Amino acid sequence: MAGGGVTEANLVSVLEAGVDAVHFSAGARVFDPSAEAGGYGAHQVTDPARARALVELARSHVAAAVAGPR
Repeated sequence: MAGGGVTEANLVSVLEAGVDAVHFSAGARVFDPSAEAGGYGAHQVTDPARARALVELARSHVAAAVAGPR
């Protein structure tokens, strides 16, 4: 299973390398208003739209690979 840095930009290349499972954070940085009061400034959350896009990209790639050349 590949993980750590899998993004929309490299997912297809990872799959084409023969990896049959990936994991990703699909993260987005969110500003933390408490930074103004000495807090951390920002934190990462999972972006549902980005997660859906990555899953769809992977499914599309696998479906195309299974269908073979036209």
